[in-house]
Amino acid sequence: SSPPSRAASKNPSQNPSRAASEIPSQAPSRAASNVPSRALSSFPSIVPSTFPSRALSSFPSIMPSTSSFPSGAPSFFPSSVPSVSDSTSPTVAPSASLSTHPTISTSPTVENLEFKLELTTDEYGVETSWKVINTDNNVVVAFNESYDSSTAFSEKFLLPRGRCYKFTISDTANDGICCSWGNGEFSVSIDGIVLDSGGNFGTFASVTFGNCDAK
Repeated sequence: SSPPSRAASKNPSQNPSRAASEIPSQAPSRAASNVPSRALSSFPSIVPSTFPSRALSSFPSIMPSTSSFPSGAPSFFPSSVPSVSDSTSPTVAPSASLSTHPTISTSPTVENLEFKLELTTDEYGVETSWKVINTDNNVVVAFNESYDSSTAFSEKFLLPRGRCYKFTISDTANDGICCSWGNGEFSVSIDGIVLDSGGNFGTFASVTFGNCDAK
């Protein structure tokens, strides 16, 4: 076979060359070459190449590349065809979804009192009960009863400020929770300040708290 031409052809070939040319073409090729170019081309490719370019192109590709080889040099032109490959990297954008688990505070605030009851029952815990009422309207706002015997309990919740409340602890056997049938006791506090405590109270013991000055 004859050696490759050393001079540039003024007319483009209608068939792909089977050997690599050492002289760049002066016109774009209209058929795909199976041999990669060894020199810089002055024209953009009209058809996609199946080989990676060995030199940096001065023109953007007219058609998307179908090459399975990575480019050896960065492109200076944006691609006109979007990428269809899936990203394997997670997004770094913050989540806009709302939490389905709100935080419930039991600490005292400007609007609320923190009520806390520490209770240890005697040998007949089922006889013990307590309640808190709003004395402005005599509505029961909290209560509990029928406790396990000889067991310690702690209960805490918030109450709106600006109202008067009354706490009452009762024993249905009229002998309190100390000391004939075990050493039971209670302690009730508001915002960390103990208002009343004891165990030997007979039928019941009570204390008022909150805004009760006018009562």
